[in-house]
Amino acid sequence: MQGDAIVNRILADGKLKADEIVEEAKQKAFKITKEAEEYATSKTEETENIINERAEQIKERYVVLARIEGNKIILNKKQELLTTLKQKALETLLKLSKEDMLSFIEKLLKENASKGETLKVNIDNVTLKDVENLKTVKAKELKVVKNKNSSEIGIILSSANVDKNLTFAELINDAYLQSQGEIGKILFGN
Repeated sequence: MQGDAIVNRILADGKLKADEIVEEAKQKAFKITKEAEEYATSKTEETENIINERAEQIKERYVVLARIEGNKIILNKKQELLTTLKQKALETLLKLSKEDMLSFIEKLLKENASKGETLKVNIDNVTLKDVENLKTVKAKELKVVKNKNSSEIGIILSSANVDKNLTFAELINDAYLQSQGEIGKILFGN
């Protein structure tokens, strides 16, 4: 009987020790599980933060790109409008009556011509004879010739040293450049 008591005691001690080991293993497993869950949660939050940050950066880039593209479109339309206005100004200038055109040429010559220069003319409704009869042409002894370059509509004053481009397209461009700020305010409000 005493042997049974010792065996029972050894079995009881073994069961107690086994229970302690099992409990310790359960606690370790619980701790490992908790740490793994905390790590997973922290990595999930970190990943979500990175994703949100990158999504915001991508959104900002697209907003900037959209703004740039929008500004390009607006700029192109403004340039188209200005080109159209310059073309309309040229058309209006070319529609002047012969008398008004000669008066305009006379004014240009008074402001720009120097004695003895050659005056190249390319204006549809004005003849070389008409220009030769202008007071300034006679007073400044200008030599009047036909401008053979059909794309240069208006007049060009030439001397040995310099050419003065008074073509109508150039005059319109100069007028635009001198009044660019005012024109921008009127057309575009800026």
